[in-house]
Amino acid sequence: MKNVLGGAHYKHRATPRTHSGPGAQIFLVVPTLPNPTAAAMASSENSEAGRRRWLIVAGQVAFLPTGMLTTLLWPMLPILSLRWHLSDAQAGNLFPTQFLAQLAGVLLSGVMVARLGFRPTFLSGLLLMAGGVGTLYLWSPWLGMVSVAVYGLGLGLIIPTDNLMIAEVSTGSRAAAVSLLNFFWGVGAVLCSLLVAWAEAHRLLLVLLESVALFLVLLTVAAYNLPFPAARKSTDARIPWREIAQNRVRVLRGPGCGRRHEIARRDGGPELEERAALAGGIRHLIHIDCHVTVVDRMCPFDKRAAVVLRIP
Repeated sequence: MKNVLGGAHYKHRATPRTHSGPGAQIFLVVPTLPNPTAAAMASSENSEAGRRRWLIVAGQVAFLPTGMLTTLLWPMLPILSLRWHLSDAQAGNLFPTQFLAQLAGVLLSGVMVARLGFRPTFLSGLLLMAGGVGTLYLWSPWLGMVSVAVYGLGLGLIIPTDNLMIAEVSTGSRAAAVSLLNFFWGVGAVLCSLLVAWAEAHRLLLVLLESVALFLVLLTVAAYNLPFPAARKSTDARIPWREIAQNRVRVLRGPGCGRRHEIARRDGGPELEERAALAGGIRHLIHIDCHVTVVDRMCPFDKRAAVVLRIP
């Protein structure tokens, strides 16, 4: 039999004790409190799962401005050319500036995620994107190119980091989570041209760019305390760049196919190149110990043949 007094559970336990009267017994009411450990663990797990879901939402929402900034130069190019008095050649320099900076960001993201973790890499990408897009329409052409490079670097940091992070923290289907991530990127890329055209028609282009920058800053602040995955060092073997650099790479055009064929070799000299080119239709040349194996694919037909050339 149990009673509830003051929110606590009490259980009657009959404990015989002698009393002044003959054969008398008293009942002690001993409180039995619930186990706090299990309840605290369940509450902690629910809270952690909720924060992890918010991290997934933040990562997916971050791809909305990412898609916008990736395609921003296309609708902005005639506007920037007119504002900065750029020629076609000068305007065309904006695209390699963005994508070279983006390539550098991709290379840097792998180092940062392995050494610092997802949090600084993700947040740094958001802040770089905000700084670049917020200053794009304010300065001279050279400083505007710096702004393009800055948000291009941020794009290079955020795109691989966000994909890896979503795949890491997703509890359900990782493929579905990454597909939803790409959906947000596509929505941002489609909306970019429409928003730029509307803002230019209403003379609100600067307001649009500053609004995107403000959104990125607010997203950075909101995501700061979310439970990002910890840094994980790669267990893969390092790429032998020195050995790869020592193996010379030549590109030849096979006479029997009109295609470009990659030939990778360690040694052999021009004679090997001539003998390989005469084979015709060469697809790959692979050096194996003291032999050189040529695997060719005949262009008009769907058959393969293997020829072994020995280095004299």
